Amino acid sequence: KTDGETEGGTASVLDTDALVEITFDETSFEGTEWYGYMVVDPQSGEELQLPYTDQATGMEVGAKLELNADGTGYLDYKPIRSHLTWYCEDNILCLEMEGGWNCYGSLYDGAGENLWMMLQVEEDLLWLQ
Repeated sequence: KTDGETEGGTASVLDTDALVEITFDETSFEGTEWYGYMVVDPQSGEELQLPYTDQATGMEVGAKLELNADGTGYLDYKPIRSHLTWYCEDNILCLEMEGGWNCYGSLYDGAGENLWMMLQVEEDLLWLQ
């Protein structure tokens, strides 16, 4: 983690080389909200800061993930707006979406100050904080 200047003060800047994957369980996520920071296209490696404007649709794209203590939640990313159930298994966060498809996440420590989540959503690698 490093600090970057923004109009409103300082904000976290993602340095994936400095991240360390950490062990977690359900209590790590209960009642949390995560906001999209960056998306990486795993094919090209292109990184896009969120929010960004989707060139195909002209719409602004951001991301938000809500994880409730009762194992339910909600994901809003691109065209995906889905209620979900979630659980942890073998150090992987599993999200089961409406319609029968899944997303998977891992948790990373950003130099002891911030937690980052990498969530695979379809083909995208989505970084949330």
